Amino acid sequence: MKILHVTPSITPHGGGVATAVAGITTTLAQKDVDCTVFSTVGTRVGDDPYKLDGVESHVFHTSKLARFWYGYSLKLRSSLQKVIPSYDLIHIHDLWNYPGFAAYQVAKSINKPYVMSIHAALDPDRLSFKAYKKRPYLKFIQRKILNQASILFALTITEKEHIQNLGISSPISVIPNGIFPEIFNTPNFQAGVLKQLSQVKDKYIILYLGRIHPLKGIDLLVEAFGDIAKIREDVCLVIAGDDEVGYRSQLELQLSNLGILDKTIFTGLLNETDKVAMLGIADIFVLPSYSEGFSMSILEAMASSLPVIITDKCYFSEVGTSGAGIIVETESDQLRDALMSYFENPEKIKQMGGKGRQLVLQKYTWDKVVDQIKLIYQNLI
Repeated sequence: MKILHVTPSITPHGGGVATAVAGITTTLAQKDVDCTVFSTVGTRVGDDPYKLDGVESHVFHTSKLARFWYGYSLKLRSSLQKVIPSYDLIHIHDLWNYPGFAAYQVAKSINKPYVMSIHAALDPDRLSFKAYKKRPYLKFIQRKILNQASILFALTITEKEHIQNLGISSPISVIPNGIFPEIFNTPNFQAGVLKQLSQVKDKYIILYLGRIHPLKGIDLLVEAFGDIAKIREDVCLVIAGDDEVGYRSQLELQLSNLGILDKTIFTGLLNETDKVAMLGIADIFVLPSYSEGFSMSILEAMASSLPVIITDKCYFSEVGTSGAGIIVETESDQLRDALMSYFENPEKIKQMGGKGRQLVLQKYTWDKVVDQIKLIYQNLI
């Protein structure tokens, strides 16, 4: 069974999609599935691609048009034309990008079946962000690609409903993200990020880990943290992630206006070693998103035995039902109250971290998730 995965980015800059592709393909390779990854590097998609154990990968430099069409690379397209006939199935990841469009065109030209992972790209709030680009693209290009897929992968039941509400007719299978839990919950004192955080020794660290983007709700966290910092001196907010759209400057202005800029640290994009270390020293993880698919960061935090606070827009109700954390609405007051409950009863809240790791081990490892994907591949082929 030979599967070709096509994705715009396989670098840390590619965020959760790139991390998911790396997890899926390396685990499939361990299960005797021959996987190859085609991706791009350069403008907007990042550099330094992940090393994928047991997986053949090819990265192509983007062309000038990549500033306007994510992942645009003519060399990638010509290579796809040569290799796609030799694969049993094509797996396209994410929407709105050129590599996926090129893979679709080549696959259809020779009647090669393909599947697609949506990665929450059709969430209503995400569609509203830069809708002037996405809506026309969906109408004239993306809808046809979606409707002609053999099957679509959604991360949650809610995402499946979002897709169906758009009138997409392809069958949809719900398969969540996973992680490699053995990487987390292990102290790493060699990480460079620890030197950056030396000034917050003996303080409670509230951690946000993810892209610095308006849809992530970081403004809600800043406002909630501002209320807490007024009454507690022993707290620190760490915002770790890539400033994808220049949003950091707005957050810094908000922090400055609230008088808490000096209690906040921006680490920038963390490598894997620093990310594990950061999760290891944080006290609580917060993802206050207005819109989310199935966050890798939540899984990583839970695997690190961190209690988590998330919004209902993260669509991960098991955080609440399993006792792994607290789910709030997208309101700063609720976020503040949830954080305060940690400081009022830290031992009880810390117990949530253990329940979170247990949940991950039971349901959200790549080993378990990829078995479902492999079975779907076999049935389609």
